Amino acid sequence: MSRGEAGDADGLPPEVVARLRAYAAGREVTPGAALAELCAAADHTCAVALAGTEARAHRLEAALAEARRPWLAKVLEGLRRKES
Repeated sequence: MSRGEAGDADGLPPEVVARLRAYAAGREVTPGAALAELCAAADHTCAVALAGTEARAHRLEAALAEARRPWLAKVLEGLRRKES
């Protein structure tokens, strides 16, 4: 097996190597090229999911800050009265 092809030395289970070879044969590319293509697709999918998760986290942080604001305003007003 040439460099750039997936094999047992890559630490992949034999069933994964067999599926990768079948996928590569169907696309008429080397197993290494097929693996690179699948990795790129997985990277893109993960990046999209991460962007969505980060956006949700920002919305939750904003909602939490908004929920805390009235309580903080009450505490600050109470401290101002105490100082007077």
